[in-house]
Amino acid sequence: MIKYDFDNAFREWSRLPVDGFDYMHLNDLLSLSAEQLGGLVKIGYQTRFENSTNIAKFMNLDSVKGKVVMDFGCGWGIDSLAFASHGALCIPADINPLALSLVQRVFNVILGVHPLGLVLVSGNPPYFTRSSIDLFWSMGC
Repeated sequence: MIKYDFDNAFREWSRLPVDGFDYMHLNDLLSLSAEQLGGLVKIGYQTRFENSTNIAKFMNLDSVKGKVVMDFGCGWGIDSLAFASHGALCIPADINPLALSLVQRVFNVILGVHPLGLVLVSGNPPYFTRSSIDLFWSMGC
């Protein structure tokens, strides 16, 4: 059996791909003012969803209202934000606790709310125990 190297993955995922920009370090993203973060999210959202040919259709965002969605490997939370913006109750999950802090801040700055929950993925599976997840989303893990 191969065991996942969380320490190495944590280091690798301390720099995240930010739509419309490049890879950015989580510490740099967390240090942005609310106005700066909001502007970055707006550009990232437009790049990922409004300028994309099929990602929004693939996510089927019109069907998620009221559903519980887990975004596994959430990164900076742009997909979580899209689900929540369309009425889903979102549970971001990631191996890096700084990513979870960033997603929580993105939700607060953009939506004025917190995600339904946050899951730190570490150790041995199972990584979460929630039986009422309606949609499990993992893009780019």
